[in-house]
Amino acid sequence: MARAVRDLTLRGGKRLRAVLVLIGYLASNQHGSFDPALDAGVAFELLQTYLLVHDDWMDGDERRRGGPSVPAMLREHHGSTRLGDAAAVLAGDFAAALSLDVLSRLDAPPERLIQALNLFAEMAFVLDHYPAVPAAAVVAMATLGGAGALGQERSFGSIDPGKQADLLVVSVPASLAHHQLYETIIHQGTKGAWQWLPHPATGCAWAKSAI
Repeated sequence: MARAVRDLTLRGGKRLRAVLVLIGYLASNQHGSFDPALDAGVAFELLQTYLLVHDDWMDGDERRRGGPSVPAMLREHHGSTRLGDAAAVLAGDFAAALSLDVLSRLDAPPERLIQALNLFAEMAFVLDHYPAVPAAAVVAMATLGGAGALGQERSFGSIDPGKQADLLVVSVPASLAHHQLYETIIHQGTKGAWQWLPHPATGCAWAKSAI
């Protein structure tokens, strides 16, 4: 399983997500080391592996990046469609766990990492335990809602001219349907598919990206 994940991750691809993470980091921090951005790019590539493995399993695709898909490799390895598909789901989850592990080890202030992880964990809790609450409302409560509770909604909590903000960019599939956007943002965030883009000002805003 681990070999299959490694094979797919290193097989090819444009590395576009990693490049965009690096560009975003350098745009906001031109004088510091870009090692954290490189590590974050690795995390995004591992997350992409997770998405590809589960996508190939769901769609029954046999080929990926010029070679066999991870589900196809594992079906052949186990000599069983059922066991191969089960192993493919675990392989995708393993790639997601590796991605989060890399992000948690970034050379970044621990309080920033904890802040982001807690934010997504709290949103996921609300989404799972209160299904009647729309995902868009959960995101709004975590951004504008918090600022409004402090009476500071005119100063931060959203991306608007004149407001103070740090940007938290979340990776979502480019082909995602609009009605799935907010729920996917929350679930992707819990898997570590995000990157801080710091700003000298204080506060916290929200950014969505299909990188």
